[in-house]
Amino acid sequence: MFTGGKSHEVRIRFDSFAAHLVRERKWHASQKIKELAADGIELTLRLNNLHEVERWILSWGEHARVVAPEILRRDIVNTLKAMMGRY
Repeated sequence: MFTGGKSHEVRIRFDSFAAHLVRERKWHASQKIKELAADGIELTLRLNNLHEVERWILSWGEHARVVAPEILRRDIVNTLKAMMGRY
């Protein structure tokens, strides 16, 4: 994923549908996976840019939820609101 700028700890929770797919691949050198109840996982990444990861998270649809950072959560909410306004 693209680097540059301030470093952010990104935490994303994936439900059981997506968890096995996320576990199968190394997404970033900094990644850590924590197992959660109901076969979900929390993926933690240390990233210098949030733009690429935002698009990646959105591609998972309802199967992913950003835990941190708050700025990424807000950006995703704003993107979803803009998308809803088109339909």
